[in-house]
Parts: sequence; structure tokens; C-alpha cells
Amino acid sequence: MRYAIDPAKIHAELGWEPETLFNEGIQKTIEWYLNNREWWEKILSGEYVNYRG
Repeated sequence: MRYAIDPAKIHAELGWEPETLFNEGIQKTIEWYLNNREWWEKILSGEYVNYRG
């Protein structure tokens, strides 16, 4: 299955354009996950379930 977003309609109607191109955005996302391992490992472990803020 393939998924793609065509921003042509929102651009034509509202003049909207993405601030970040896909290749740059995916690179930033991967870097964030690599640099924030402690944050997402807690989610995978289920530790957040016991949080009592």
C-alpha cells in the first residue's frame, strides 16, 4: 500500500505551503528519536502507565 499527500488543494485555496520538505523533515525526526531515546523508551516499556503526576 502507498500513501502520499498532495498539498495542491490547500495551496490553491489557502496559499499554504509546507515549511519543511519531506527529506529534511524525516531526517530531523530520526535525529530527534536518536537524541531522545530516554523519552521514547519509557513509552515502549509501559512505565508511563504508573505515572502519578
